[in-house]
Amino acid sequence: MDEQKPVTCVMTYRGVNGFPKGIYEGTKRDVLVTGNIISPESEGGFNTVPVDVARRVYQEGKPMVGDFMQRIDEVIVYFGARGSIASLEAVEALPEPVQQNIKMVACDCGYQMKKQKARDLGASITWSECGGDRTLGRIVENLLR
Repeated sequence: MDEQKPVTCVMTYRGVNGFPKGIYEGTKRDVLVTGNIISPESEGGFNTVPVDVARRVYQEGKPMVGDFMQRIDEVIVYFGARGSIASLEAVEALPEPVQQNIKMVACDCGYQMKKQKARDLGASITWSECGGDRTLGRIVENLLR
């Protein structure tokens, strides 16, 4: 039997453009998307997601993450305007070895705070549009090639 490919886990409370929640098989690695596309409330012209909604979405994705934990070697997490607290909680709930390879995708709302969180986590940041769904979609496409 062939050895199973490593998995990149994409954790978001906003969804990934072109990739609904699920596992996707790639050439060298598979990608697990745990986020749902939700209807965020509109605030000040920006679509934001309340932290309690973001927490619920992450909670709903936990069983999927658990199913693939032995293969997950990289986690990409979206940090948005209001849901960043839930994103950080989701990262901190991961096993220590997985926490060593976190990558952030973030809009620039709260830019300085997110830069500091990235430093604290030892994570790189890919800056995105608000919501991050298009940027995450491009990242997933590239990972699957």
